[in-house]
Amino acid sequence: MALSLGVRSGQVLQVGNTKVLVETGGTGDHMRLLVGSPGMKFQISSQNRVEILPTVYVSIGRSATHNPSPRLCFEAPKDIPITRVT
Repeated sequence: MALSLGVRSGQVLQVGNTKVLVETGGTGDHMRLLVGSPGMKFQISSQNRVEILPTVYVSIGRSATHNPSPRLCFEAPKDIPITRVT
């Protein structure tokens, strides 16, 4: 199932039991995520999706309303909750 969340640099998300920190954000087509502990780094782009956890894929998307803020697009099974922490 797909989910799109607007994010900013420094924001923390919870994906299942794992914390995900948006290290870098902005209006560009690339972001860096720090996933879990000890903190694996992933470079995310709008060009392809990246598997950050087993069966959890992330890419960058844009708002349908032409908002320049980046959105993380998650593809994950329905039984994996994805929420904002901060």
